[in-house]
Amino acid sequence: MVKKAGETAFEYFNIAEYDLIQVFIGLEVKYPDKYTNKKISFDATQAAEKFMKGYIKYNGFDTFIEHDLRK
Repeated sequence: MVKKAGETAFEYFNIAEYDLIQVFIGLEVKYPDKYTNKKISFDATQAAEKFMKGYIKYNGFDTFIEHDLRK
């Protein structure tokens, strides 16, 4: 059985906003050792995923803790 995610839509949006802030910090930082392109890309991907899950949840659908795009 697949476990449902417990976050509300607005919790997803808040997490996504935090990830997006990390992306902007990474793009402006003068110390590239900590903020590599890989980390910036990862944070951007996480932000997009959380915004999408928040949108799905906001529209009354359940989100699950898995990455099956067919569902």
